[in-house]
Amino acid sequence: MRVRRVRPPVSVLLGLVCAGLLAAGATPPARAEAPPPGPKPAAPGVVGAPARPAAGSLNRFGVLMRRTAATAPLLAQADVDAGGGGGGPAGRVTVLRGDDETRVDLRFPRPVTVTWTYENRDLVLRLDQPVGRLDVADLPARAPDVIAGAQAGYDSVLIETVTPRVVAVTSDGAQVTVRFGPPTVATGAAGGGDAQAAPDGAATASAAALRRAAILRARAQVESGDLEAARASLQDLLAQAPDNAEILALLGSVEERLNRPRRALAFYERALAQTPDDRFLHQDRRRLARQVQPGVEVGFSVIQVEDGETQVVVPVTAGPLFWRDVKITTGLETRLVDAPDARRTDGRIEDFSDTLNRLDVDAAFPVTGRLLGPVLGRVGLSGTRRGTVGLELGASADTPIGRLAATLALHEPYWGFVEALVGDGWRDRVAVTATHELTPDTILRAGAGYNRYGLGGDSYEVLTETATATLGVTQVLVRRYGAWAIEYTMDAEYALSRAEKPIRGLPGAVFEPIPIETRENHTVLATWNKTWPEATEASAYAGYTLDRFGDNGVVFGGRVAVPLTERIDITGEAARSMVNTTSTSGGVTDRFGVAVRVRW
Repeated sequence: MRVRRVRPPVSVLLGLVCAGLLAAGATPPARAEAPPPGPKPAAPGVVGAPARPAAGSLNRFGVLMRRTAATAPLLAQADVDAGGGGGGPAGRVTVLRGDDETRVDLRFPRPVTVTWTYENRDLVLRLDQPVGRLDVADLPARAPDVIAGAQAGYDSVLIETVTPRVVAVTSDGAQVTVRFGPPTVATGAAGGGDAQAAPDGAATASAAALRRAAILRARAQVESGDLEAARASLQDLLAQAPDNAEILALLGSVEERLNRPRRALAFYERALAQTPDDRFLHQDRRRLARQVQPGVEVGFSVIQVEDGETQVVVPVTAGPLFWRDVKITTGLETRLVDAPDARRTDGRIEDFSDTLNRLDVDAAFPVTGRLLGPVLGRVGLSGTRRGTVGLELGASADTPIGRLAATLALHEPYWGFVEALVGDGWRDRVAVTATHELTPDTILRAGAGYNRYGLGGDSYEVLTETATATLGVTQVLVRRYGAWAIEYTMDAEYALSRAEKPIRGLPGAVFEPIPIETRENHTVLATWNKTWPEATEASAYAGYTLDRFGDNGVVFGGRVAVPLTERIDITGEAARSMVNTTSTSGGVTDRFGVAVRVRW
């Protein structure tokens, strides 16, 4: 066997460097997480395989309900409007300094009614609607001698003063005005509109105000990623108020972010028992129940490559089952492949038609990380009917610089191109990806990897080596009637070496068993996605791909997921790519399919 080394282009080094810079030097966002702003192009997989979930949503308490899955979601920011969803207009905060008074004006997009309490230097403003996008985090910097801290969450604003002061709160339509007067020894006041003396029930109001301030501080711990501290604080609060729906919902959010979905669901259901008419909490409980409830999903997809192979794919996925906090899923995939003029492993070119089978067992489990915070670990085993057996290890974590994920695969069955389908391909892979929220509407992605490919289930002979690099940015343009975004992605695979072997029956002739060609696809997409309260989801994308080493063309596709009943979902998707994405062969590729999931 002769190995031909291929010199990688300079752009592969650029991809590796950018991935490292993004993972090492990004500025940490101080915001909550929420759903990714747009759909992604259809992957070379099929409908019916486990879907990549959205990152989450905010319930009526402003609590992040984040999906947990072995595949890490993107990070983004969803703002809560008066309807409880994302996309509301932003409020405005103004600070005016005087000799005897500091005035803070909070201007909201619509008229509000406010009640307030001031106790132990904590001013709690509670509105009759969600706060929406109101940035109060910089108030301490704008009035450092008066304000020690400020937070906003769902329907409340907490402002902590440096020392006790005379405080007055007034509201006029959409504006709430807070006046901080001179320092005072007074410690308690309560009001509902204009400033007024504490009523007879001030003791009860005071306790409620203290609890409200503690809840907002716990929420800030959640949003900053200090989940264990938030969990301890919320457990203490729950002991004082076991039926408080907001505390229960926040605990559910914490457990979900700690990758304990069953515990999270239990808290959501307890919160819902206290607020049975809360449609947003119903929506979030239903979303998480879909992930936790065991069931079976059956899919049917067709992949057609112009002048190339046709694949009919039938995946069956069962689970999840739980052992403590370990989530176990299994899958059996059957592929009917018909490939004309396919290259066999001995170099002959013949038509190929066969049925392939692959079995996967996957276990995902939470790990408490000392440096990175909560980590979701993953172990996967896979095998094919022809004898290829592989192992995959993975880990993902939300860190101050964004979402980091790493994968190590050893001899995993791989069917990503026609030669691998014909010759029972396998792949070794090590890869790392990073996702960072630069602003609420701007998301950066980078990744790098190294691959080794081979053929034959019991063979460990490396036939081709490649390096991969990905870069991407998503910019949300508007969040009205769904999220509309523009997305740029570079998806590249660079051939490092390709082995050559003699063709049987042709002395002196050689061929490359895995002829991966270098590709560097630059894609610009317009994307749209939307989720309705009843859990119906839809997404679509359209754009253009330029391969610096090959073809150019249009790409487009869409996906719809509809819950037929409480326990039955159906998903359909279709996509077309005019550009080669397999690195070996192909042109125009069409994919379409449906999947049905039944839970019990």
